Amino acid sequence: MKTPIISFVTVNLNNHVGLEKTLSALSVIKNKFYNNTIEIVLIDGNSHPADQLVIESYKTDIDVLIIEKDDGIYDAMNKGILQATGSFVNFMNSGDKFHSKESLTDLFNCIDL
Repeated sequence: MKTPIISFVTVNLNNHVGLEKTLSALSVIKNKFYNNTIEIVLIDGNSHPADQLVIESYKTDIDVLIIEKDDGIYDAMNKGILQATGSFVNFMNSGDKFHSKESLTDLFNCIDL
């Protein structure tokens, strides 16, 4: 895989519904629109089994996965930053998604690819 342009860091703790929403949106973006330019970094604070089932269903799209207890959201975000290899880092916490598909298209149009 070539160096990604954007690393999406998602942090999660016991929010399987939100995690499903975010990973679903990122999976579509990664696989259909910007293949090989997006990296998904997931930091999970050792959530409940329902969250683990969601993670398992998106495992092939997740580039970096850390599942371990952390010291809160900012600790998890810092872990994600340390793992990210993209030129840009965007936080998409569990439950977050873009307003529309055009949001990333507009962003990529501003970047000299």
